[in-house]
Amino acid sequence: TPANNNPDKTPNDNILHLPNHAPVKNFPPRMSRLTPTQKPPRCPLDAPPSHRLNKPMNQPQPEALLQTAILAVQRATQHAKANLHRRQESIAIDAHDIKLALDVECQAIIEETILHAHPQHAILGEEGEQPQTNTPYQWIVDPIDGTVNFSHSFPYWCSSAAVQHENKTIAGAVLAPESNELFTATTDTP
Repeated sequence: TPANNNPDKTPNDNILHLPNHAPVKNFPPRMSRLTPTQKPPRCPLDAPPSHRLNKPMNQPQPEALLQTAILAVQRATQHAKANLHRRQESIAIDAHDIKLALDVECQAIIEETILHAHPQHAILGEEGEQPQTNTPYQWIVDPIDGTVNFSHSFPYWCSSAAVQHENKTIAGAVLAPESNELFTATTDTP
């Protein structure tokens, strides 16, 4: 421990010395000590003001919205797979599409999941919508995308949910349960 107990002055950038404590090794260096080749810290609060995410804390962040989308499509596909024996229970049939009872049930599950996490959000779905007039957030969902494939036991179907903020899509998830593939994206990820 150095004689100087000032935590701001360390003999090594990778060790933090605190008064009356053992040194903390591999402590991230302070921003002022970063060289041009070093990356800034991952925590936005440790970053200088010019690098911080200027997003109000009271609004859902894309990652939180993505987690809601993932949970919603997981719950919907679990319900559909648990009821495969009902895959031909149709409500309406036309020349190019079929509306299944499971479609309506899976959309209700997606809506319940979204509204539980974000009760003020609007939902636009293939099987109807949950309108909200005073919200900048709108979810777009398709509980069973590939309904004809699903009804004919073809494994090429999925469930999808995406959310827009002021008409800009900011997060979404697509789950193809038969191939166990989950596709996700947010505005915060490449």
